[in-house]
Amino acid sequence: MNKSIQAVSAADFKRTNGIIMRTVANVFSTRFFEIYELEAALKARNIDDVEINESLDYLEGKGYIEVRHIETKNTVRLCDMDREDVEVKLSSEGKLVVLSIKPDDGIDM
Repeated sequence: MNKSIQAVSAADFKRTNGIIMRTVANVFSTRFFEIYELEAALKARNIDDVEINESLDYLEGKGYIEVRHIETKNTVRLCDMDREDVEVKLSSEGKLVVLSIKPDDGIDM
């Protein structure tokens, strides 16, 4: 892959992660929410499902979001579940990133 294409892809990834983190922090604050709610909040930002999935996977891997099963409330991995069966919440670590207390090279805040 050409270096300029890589740079654009990296910038888009970081930008999307920042948008999602800010949206989660501002719209959903301290509550669990379903992914369709996040998609609705992001609709005007032209972020597609693939980008949302990639971002949520990254954010979960870094510990910035918590994911749990809707019915059992047990912690689960997003990649192991159907999107309709989980709910998501900003974690304490994620709050530190949103407040720019903890920097992350993969998130453009």
